Formats: sequence, structure tokens, C-alpha cells
Amino acid sequence: MYERKWRPFASSNTHGFGYDVITHADGALGNVFVYANAGAEVRAGWNLSGDFGTSYICSGGNSNAPTTVNDPRVDNTRPYGLYVFAAVTNRLVGRDISLDGYTFTGSHDVDKNAAVGDFIVGGRSIVFHRYKSSYAQVFRSREFDG
Repeated sequence: MYERKWRPFASSNTHGFGYDVITHADGALGNVFVYANAGAEVRAGWNLSGDFGTSYICSGGNSNAPTTVNDPRVDNTRPYGLYVFAAVTNRLVGRDISLDGYTFTGSHDVDKNAAVGDFIVGGRSIVFHRYKSSYAQVFRSREFDG
């Protein structure tokens, strides 16, 4: 699995209210998954952390470590932050072993949808000193027919 993230838009305010847009492209090539994925996340809040957005539970997920000294987790002058976020992503699936069955032998499978979209909304993401806690609700389109 490989993922690359960019921050094409961000407010110049590193203290107080801020916003940013984080885009990403990723993909996987293996016997469990083969897919390409792209999307974007918008964040807005107070003392916005200087990382690359919310990390979701997934194979090969990142640690979401701070990327600047202005991040509330390493900046002792503003030890807290709070933000909300929304993200969209679209995945083109070539293979998913849980839907396609075994790779080298015949097995049960279903008719999968090649394009799967996610809409993710976060009610809160709180940063306090060196800790970050987030809640995200993911709405996913159908991955298979039937």
C-alpha cells in the first residue's frame, strides 16, 4: 500500500481559528486488495493541528504524527486544539479478496462494484498536549450487488 498527501490550501493563521484542505492519492497492490483511491479532507477549527488530517483504521494506516512545531501536541504555548472535518474519497477496486474469493483457487464470490465512494464527517477532533482523539462517521456506497 502507498499513500501520498498534500495540503494545497491552508489559512495563514497558525494560532486561533484556521482551516485547510488536504488531498490524497493512494493505492494497494497485493493478494488481498488491488485498488486506486483519491480524495480530499476539509478541516476547520481552533489551533488546527499541523498534521495531515484524521487517520482512519485501515491496513497500512499512518500514525498521523505532527509535522510542524506549531502543532498543539508539541507547542507548549497552545496545548489544545479542536476542529471538525469532512472528507470525500473514491476508490476504484480491481480486487478485494473478501468479495472476489480466493486468488489461486475457485471459491464463492459476489458481483462487486468497481467504484466505491466514501463520505466521512467528523463531529470533533480534540488535541490536548500530546494526545489526539477523533470521532469519524463513514458513509460508504455499496461495495457489491445483491
